[in-house]
Parts: sequence; C-alpha cells; structure tokens
Amino acid sequence: QPPCRLRSVFTQKHEQIPAPTGPEIAFAGRSNAGKSSLLNMMLARKGLARTSRTPGCTRQINFFDVGVAGGPNLVFVDLPGYGYAKVSKVESRDWKKLLERYLQERPTLEAVVILVDARRGVEEEERGLIDFLRLRDGLPVFLAVTKLDKFSKSDQKPRLKAIEKDAGVEPGQSRKVRYFDGWV
Repeated sequence: QPPCRLRSVFTQKHEQIPAPTGPEIAFAGRSNAGKSSLLNMMLARKGLARTSRTPGCTRQINFFDVGVAGGPNLVFVDLPGYGYAKVSKVESRDWKKLLERYLQERPTLEAVVILVDARRGVEEEERGLIDFLRLRDGLPVFLAVTKLDKFSKSDQKPRLKAIEKDAGVEPGQSRKVRYFDGWV
C-alpha cells in the first residue's frame, strides 16, 4: 500500500489551489464514471476518495500525495465530474472555469486520464475535453474505459474499437489507450 496523504481544495477559486508539490496526473470524466473508485483501487485504500451512487459527489479538486517505493512522489488529482450532477447552473459554470484554468495553467500537470463509461461511450463532453487538452502541446491523455464488464465478452472488443474511433484515436495509436475494468 503506497503512502498517501489527501489534500482537498474546498473552493471554486483557482487562487486557493495548493502550490505544486510534484508531478500531477489528473483524473477527469463524467459524474459517476468511476474516478474516485479508480483512485481508491490504485492506492489500495477503500474510501480514501469519496464514492457514491449519486452523481456529483466530488465538488472540489482533491489532491492525493502518493509516495512510490523507489520512485518519485506523485500527485493524483481527482477532478469534479461533468455531465449529470444535481448542482446549480452557477456551480456547474464555476466548476468548468476552475477546471479549465487548472488544466491549462498547472505547470506540474504531466498527464490526464479521462474515464469513459463503456455503456455511454464518448459523448460531446468527452470529445470537447479531448479537444481542449490537445491545445496543451505534449500533454499525454489516456482513456480509461469503465463498466466494460456490463458487456458480454464478445461485445467488449467491438465496443472498445467504437470508443477509440469516437475519441479520435488514430489507427496504430491504440497502445496509448488503456482500459480499466471491474472495480465499479
């Protein structure tokens, strides 16, 4: 179990985001796509990142300081979900501004993992986020496909290919797409 410390930002103000402490990997995706569950699994800590069946539980940017044995200290960043969440339009707009500024300006952001629910596929919000992240030259973007276990084994591969195509993954580039499954 890697040593881990949680720092949370309970604000919609960019100025209150903590100073960078190390390389950051951000986890983005639709509300209820499994971001917090993935982080809990990766850190082998049940309940470290709050999970719920109700969309929109992550209402702030959460920073997890992770010590890697024999490696660098990393920061995993759990971003608020987009799409369906029971929040006001003002709060949703404020999240968007905060996230866009974080994703554009954070000097220690090294990669973004976008979680995609296999049942929903790549929708307008995911395509918009992928296009937005392409503006930041050299920033690796990974797709993590969740809830693939809801499909039969014979339907999984075609579903993955459809998601790759919808995300704009060029032929031969699928090695950059990583699939996670079974924790949600």
